[in-house]
Amino acid sequence: MSGVRMAEWPSRLPYGVYTCADGREVLFDRDYIPLVQRRGTVLEAANEDVWVHHVRIGWFRDDGTAHRRRLVIGASVLHAFFLGRSLKPFVINEQRVKQREGHRPRPRRRHRGAAAHSLERV
Repeated sequence: MSGVRMAEWPSRLPYGVYTCADGREVLFDRDYIPLVQRRGTVLEAANEDVWVHHVRIGWFRDDGTAHRRRLVIGASVLHAFFLGRSLKPFVINEQRVKQREGHRPRPRRRHRGAAAHSLERV
């Protein structure tokens, strides 16, 4: 799996998962920036500059989760994700997303004040 280095993961733990209409699952961090995606059993780094059009969003934790618990959840989610297992047991809140025709979401800002992401259709 090129492009994903485990040394980068501690600061970018999975916060939730996008599920796309084609079945693709994309893990995202607390800033909703895509981290890694899988289509069936194929894993690849997600392009963090591309908006993920999704039909469902699920969160693994909330802002009140203790730091140690965040580490345990993050490691468990990554383990299950990389082994191709379901992420349902880790989802504490889930929501279906209704996409409006022609709707473009507002640009996201990178953490630490960097410029807004470009939004391309996937």
